Amino acid sequence: MKKKLFAVMVLGLLLHGMFGIARAVVYDPTADFSITNGNPNGVWSYGWMPTDFSTFNLYTGSFTNICCSSPQWYREPASWDFSPAIWRNDDKVSHYNVAPGQLSLHPSSTYEPSVLRWTAPSDGLYYIDGQFFSGDGGVMQVGVRQGSTWLWQGVNAGIFELSRSVIAGESIDFVVYGAYWSGNTPLEVTIYSCTDNDHDGYYAEGGACGPVDCDDNNSSVFPGANDSQCDGIDNNCDGIPDEGYVPTTTTCGIGACQASGQLICQNGSTVDTCTPGTPGTEGPFGNSTCSDAIDNDCDGLTDSADSNCQAVDLVETSVSNPPATAIIGSSFQVSDTVKNQGNIASGASTTRYYLSLDRRKSASDTRLTPGRAVPALNAGATSRGRKNVTIPTTTPAGTYYLLACADDTNTVSEGNEANNCKASSTTVQITP
Repeated sequence: MKKKLFAVMVLGLLLHGMFGIARAVVYDPTADFSITNGNPNGVWSYGWMPTDFSTFNLYTGSFTNICCSSPQWYREPASWDFSPAIWRNDDKVSHYNVAPGQLSLHPSSTYEPSVLRWTAPSDGLYYIDGQFFSGDGGVMQVGVRQGSTWLWQGVNAGIFELSRSVIAGESIDFVVYGAYWSGNTPLEVTIYSCTDNDHDGYYAEGGACGPVDCDDNNSSVFPGANDSQCDGIDNNCDGIPDEGYVPTTTTCGIGACQASGQLICQNGSTVDTCTPGTPGTEGPFGNSTCSDAIDNDCDGLTDSADSNCQAVDLVETSVSNPPATAIIGSSFQVSDTVKNQGNIASGASTTRYYLSLDRRKSASDTRLTPGRAVPALNAGATSRGRKNVTIPTTTPAGTYYLLACADDTNTVSEGNEANNCKASSTTVQITP
């Protein structure tokens, strides 16, 4: 903050001397401080307020402190330590943690605020940049006021950057208050009148205020700014927008569709030249595209993670052999195991049993009752169960295999509907 202000002041002085250009008006209470110019001292007044901040009272006493070579304003009649007060350390060493060249404000022993007041010489927009510093140990309250309004407050120290529209004769107060012991509190502040609507440190007037801000309503636009954003704006005020933009490599698409291109700048907008490839096919379940570790359809999902490659597949992994002989209308026990060899969970299903002449389910097979209820199965899970089944009285005599058929009621949608049945390894002779 101070370096920027110093640069503005020096540039203003140089331009004023070399070219006769009026420099920016800068008000610096440290440089202007005096006990010989009276109080008020130009735009600056030195005084105190009661603890309710109701009135501003000028200091009437002044002297130069011999120990510190420091001019000081204070309230009369003087207290034993001349507080409340404002003084400047004109010595070559610090005193009370006030550095050489700094102003210090000190409240009274009854906590009455010490106040540095600036009075606007004319209407306008002013910028106030400053900092309170921790002084000689006491914890003070610090703040900046405009009339009865607090613009900024802090505890003991803090940086403030403010802009205020004021009218001629209106005041800004810099205040130290709220405590007393070890209350010396250094203050550095500068008030200046250059027009900087966007607060970027560059000014519309140019000249003494520095290089001209070509758009003083946009804080990203000023001389020397980064002009690589591709926003169609001449950010660095050189007359050419976006000349600093550097194209970057881009990628697009995913899986088998991934490609590369460049992000370029055209007419203030970035344009990506990358064009993704054309999606292929993933699945169905059991297809080689479901096990090649490639996102073939470019949806971000590979193999079994892709819904096209997900399915339930209920199969019978075992079925018991029937008795060697059985009478029509009799019953016997059957046991079987159903497995979900798909990659997602199944719903509940029903296994049913048949007598088959050829180990393959067909319309001519004889269904045995009852079937077996199979619960929902996670991928890879199995269900083993037993049932006593009855041979229908209408069954023709003959030699049959026993079939167990998973999800025989087609309740569950499967990736493969042709592998649900398993035949016994031996046959049963059905007799009247």
